[in-house]
Parts: sequence; C-alpha cells; structure tokens
Amino acid sequence: MLIEVPMEILKKFNPNRPDFAPYGLTCEKWLPIPASRIDRHNEIELIYFFDEGVTFFVNNQILQLPGRRLIVFWALLPHKSIRFVSDAEYYTCTIPLNMFLSWSMDKHFQDVLLQGNVLATPDESNCRIDELLLNQWWTEMSETPSESLRVVVADEMRARLNRLALNYDILNKQNPNELMAKHNKGIYTEESDKLTRITFFVATHFNRTIKAKDIGDAVGLNPDYANTLCRKAFGCTLHEYVLRERVNHVERMLITTDTPITEIAGLCGFSSIARFNATFLKQKGCTPSDYRKRFENKCVNSVETK
Repeated sequence: MLIEVPMEILKKFNPNRPDFAPYGLTCEKWLPIPASRIDRHNEIELIYFFDEGVTFFVNNQILQLPGRRLIVFWALLPHKSIRFVSDAEYYTCTIPLNMFLSWSMDKHFQDVLLQGNVLATPDESNCRIDELLLNQWWTEMSETPSESLRVVVADEMRARLNRLALNYDILNKQNPNELMAKHNKGIYTEESDKLTRITFFVATHFNRTIKAKDIGDAVGLNPDYANTLCRKAFGCTLHEYVLRERVNHVERMLITTDTPITEIAGLCGFSSIARFNATFLKQKGCTPSDYRKRFENKCVNSVETK
C-alpha cells in the first residue's frame, strides 16, 4: 500500500553526516536515491521496499533485496544502497543497539543478527500488516512525538521483531567464523572491525564495573589504542562512551518503569549515587528525579487534553 508523500518530508542520505553518528529511534520514508558513500551507525535497521530490484551493499556483500518483505540488519556493519529500479519511496526504521539488547530478544535470533546476517520475513504474507504498521510509526514519528508515544512505538517495534524471530530467512548466509576474515578489502577495514567489537562489548557490559583495560582485554587491543579508536569514531574516551551508554539505559528505565531511582543506578552500572546524579545532570541537563517528573507531567497533560 504505497501512500503518496510530499517530496519535502522524504529523507535522503546526507554524505556530510559524521561517521557513526546515531539516528536514534526513528521511522522515516526515504527517496530511492543511491547513497554516495558507506554508512555505519550502532543501531538495528529495519527497511521495507515496495518493489523488487534494490541492489544493496552490506557487510562486504552485494545483495538483491526483495520487495514487500521486512528486512533487518545491524547497521554498524558497512552498508549503502547502490541501485533502485523503481521510483517508489521506502521505509527505514532505526533502533539504538542498547535499546534492542535491553529487550531480551530470542537469544538465537539476536546472535544470528549480530553475527552480520541480513534477515527478512520469509514471504509477502504479512506485507499488508507491515505496511499499515510502518505507516502508523512514520506518521507518529514524523512530528516531534511525546515520550509516551515513543515508548509505544518502541514496544510495537519490539513486538514485531519478536514475531520475526519465530520465522525468518537469512539473505546473506553469513558465517560468523568468516565475518572477521573479510576486512581486508578496503571498505571494511581492520579498524572498523575492532570498533564493532568495542561497541558490542560496551553495549552488553555497561551495567558492570568496566575500565578501558577490561574493554581492551576483551577485544584484544591495547587500552590506549582502544581509546584512540573511540575518540576517532565518537569524539569521546572509552570511559565517556560507557557513561553515555549507561545514561541512555537510565533514561529508558525512568520513562518505562517505576523502579526506584537508587535501584536504577545500580542496575545501570553506577556504584555511587552522587556520581550517578552528576553524570546524568551533565548529559541531560537535569537530575534523574526531575527527568522522571517531567515525563510524568507530560503524560498527565496528554491525558487531560484528550
């Protein structure tokens, strides 16, 4: 079900965007214009094409992606659109990796996805439902959505991926033992391989006490070199990157749960309440308790205006 959209609200790839810059939780419609360069961002990406014949590069492979089937991959892997046959726009959704990991998806599905595979619904039987769902997400996320609406959209994305985990095709049949052996072909460099391992380790260990040495040991790098890679990609040290991941998780827990703030601090890897409050204030401009109150007030106001 292709819905005509004004050209000015359709997205296209910005070649000047910083490497590894996150998109955040999004659902957008994109113009069918080949990307001018490789893109990488530490998020799970969902794409949906209305027509066949899309040529796509991902993880050192060139694939012909099917139309009318929901497609999912880890966007930290190098990827770009190469060729479109039709002029139909398409949907792209992004989900931050730490949000995806917090959903506790089916372990096998998560492992297959994060091993570099491109997954898709096995046929077109759900295409009408997916098109309605995607259009609803896009409509709601096109303007500045309330935090409560963002939570609802995220929950619906989670539910759709849980259903996909029950039955999917692997479009590129990536062998995890060969994944790291392909990084000498110019596009996928040795540095990007190491950065992939760093970000995955942090995303899965941010709630523990970890230092630069722990990260370096886990990915087989000197801590100073790992810090250099992190600064180059994200503009911050490993320590700052870990804190950023923790605060992102704190933010979601403040919005989506009633867990006491002191308990959230411990669950997200903070050993000191004072440091927890100071870190959150520095990144978000308010204390955790004020942040939760703001969200609660927005919810109350939203209910009162309905």
